[in-house]
Amino acid sequence: MPGFSYTLRDYGNSDSAKITSEEKLWAAIMEGDKKDWAMTASADIAWNNLVNGHAFTVLGGHEITKDGKPYEKLVKIRNPWASEMYTGPWSDKSDLWTEEFKKQVNMTVADDGVFYMALKDMYKGFYEV
Repeated sequence: MPGFSYTLRDYGNSDSAKITSEEKLWAAIMEGDKKDWAMTASADIAWNNLVNGHAFTVLGGHEITKDGKPYEKLVKIRNPWASEMYTGPWSDKSDLWTEEFKKQVNMTVADDGVFYMALKDMYKGFYEV
């Protein structure tokens, strides 16, 4: 994907790595989720009401399925201000959600700051994970 690049930082030992594909970003998020790492993402643009210059907590990832086949990789994100601002695809009020998809990720619709974003859209609003 042209233009897809993230900086992955490990603040425990000052290492940084460039992630240049969705697959590598997904692997990093899933590894962090499995190992209970504290993960954040930095927004660099006010895309779909993300706050420019704001840090968000990455809570993990879920791959939802449709008819038994992989459908979408979703990243679970939390605004530490505990209020819902993101309005893009897979936000709480998105038409993409079905009851089955909500059940797969144990989603609750609430103004709690927790939202989902498709992995393929992460680069549109975040520059660092």
